[in-house]
Amino acid sequence: MTARTRSGKTFTLLFAAMLAVIALYLGFWLWQNRTPMIPGMVYFPAGAFLAGPDKHLASLHAYYLDQSEVSNAEFGEFCRATGCRTPEGAPDLPAVNVTVIQARAYATWRGKRLPTQLEWERAVRSSDGVRYPWGDADDPGLANVRDNPILLEHKVMPVQTYRPLPAYQMIGNVWEMVEGPASPDEPTAKRFDVAAGEPWIQIRGGSYTTTLDESAAFRFKVIPERYGSPEIGFRCARDRD
Repeated sequence: MTARTRSGKTFTLLFAAMLAVIALYLGFWLWQNRTPMIPGMVYFPAGAFLAGPDKHLASLHAYYLDQSEVSNAEFGEFCRATGCRTPEGAPDLPAVNVTVIQARAYATWRGKRLPTQLEWERAVRSSDGVRYPWGDADDPGLANVRDNPILLEHKVMPVQTYRPLPAYQMIGNVWEMVEGPASPDEPTAKRFDVAAGEPWIQIRGGSYTTTLDESAAFRFKVIPERYGSPEIGFRCARDRD
């Protein structure tokens, strides 16, 4: 074997060893930075998206969001464990007539929390600021809203109705409670007849009694924290560990 042949063979072995080290390092890095999947939740990576009616740039950390609204069956498990009143209605319908205090207690019991206003909006709008989970098309036939021309009867539907985009029922069906600053205008404050300083929250996504336009991702209403309604439910979020 000539010196040149030996040199070439040595280089090949060294190059192969270097590639093996790089592959091992890359595999370890990917393993450390893998995204664990949580059953029943959708993962949203950290990044920016276009928020609000003006489509301003907003940044968020990585988080998970429930794929569907909390159902009567799920909330019933919480009530049986903690002694609260079990919700009425079919097991697959969303849990409604729940105050934000009860919703927070449920979320904590599940090891979760309520989503923030921006987290909820990001889940609907993707990164490019569309109005609805399916895009900008004003098609009420894609959601359980009042102006859906396909529905013979307008009423609350099971939490996993329509296809997930990537979550179920983010638009229509029942309003969803979100965390964050909220304050009423004067007519809203008078309508609820609340005491000064009473806390409020936002609700988003509309319901089966609102039109599609009223349910767009950036629109919201405010309610007192003590208020519950047959048209208001919730879903939970969770930080990436």
